[in-house]
Amino acid sequence: LRILRIARFAARFADLGFTVAPETQQLMQQIVKAGELHALTAERVWKEVERALGEKSPLAFFVELANCQALSQLWPFLDISGVAATALTQASATSTATVVRFAALLHAITVADLNFFSKRYRVPKIYRALAYIVIKYHLTMLNFAKLSPTAIVELFINLDAFRRYERFLQFLECCQILAKIYHKTTFSVDDVMQAYVIAKPVNISSLIKPSSNDAMAAQIKAQRVSALAKWLKQRPL
Repeated sequence: LRILRIARFAARFADLGFTVAPETQQLMQQIVKAGELHALTAERVWKEVERALGEKSPLAFFVELANCQALSQLWPFLDISGVAATALTQASATSTATVVRFAALLHAITVADLNFFSKRYRVPKIYRALAYIVIKYHLTMLNFAKLSPTAIVELFINLDAFRRYERFLQFLECCQILAKIYHKTTFSVDDVMQAYVIAKPVNISSLIKPSSNDAMAAQIKAQRVSALAKWLKQRPL
């Protein structure tokens, strides 16, 4: 537990010049090698992660864990030397929401690794759900300008955007962060939101006696695709 807390102090005070003394790093490495990390409860590990994500420099938390070889034991799939570190740094600069920082950090891992992490450390659903859609759909969203009306509606459906608006906004916040690190200059949240506003309304009275929920969903989707197609055709370039 002290290893995680030292790493969290680094996340809190890194901007003030806080560093871990070499002799302390050596002790941390000895603790890790002795296998004492396995004695930590899942709840305690997650609590320290969540707190670290809320600090001013959360990347320092993961760097210190990597320095003492704890990161490879706790999260072997997490490479903080590449895009994960860049995404977390960018997220920390633009968002105070720990759920957004978490999703940005994990955006490049696999869904299988996310499921393993979430199950092992009992990650709350709000974190797990946002990270899941970011992993699965951020690349599609970053290419939003190239999507057809049908593809846009299908993306909104996959994101459950029409029912879970707050999470949808958090997803867009993550995508805005990722657009900067991947230099996706054509991505525009404003364009996405305009399309969302056009696609969301549904004229229930115009539905033709749907015989099933699937039939109703198909008609609603067709309405939304038609509205988007008309809007995209009329929109000035």
